Amino acid sequence: MAKKIMAQRVAAELKRLYVEYPVAVARATAILRTKPPAHEPKGVELRRFLIADDKVGKIARRIREIQGMK
Repeated sequence: MAKKIMAQRVAAELKRLYVEYPVAVARATAILRTKPPAHEPKGVELRRFLIADDKVGKIARRIREIQGMK
C-alpha cells in the first residue's frame, strides 16, 4: 500500500514538473530576447537569466532523478 501511495505522489510531482519546465524555459528565454541578438546580458539582466536558468536545471535534474527511480 505504501508503494502505491508513494508512486502516486511521484507521478503527481512528475506531472507538475512537466508543466513547470516549459514555463521556466520560456521565462529564461524571454530574458535573452529583450535586447537585439548581438546583445550580451550584463548586470541585473544577467543575474535574472542565471536565476531562471538555474531553476530550469533544477527541474530537469529532478525529472531525471524521478525517472531513474522507475
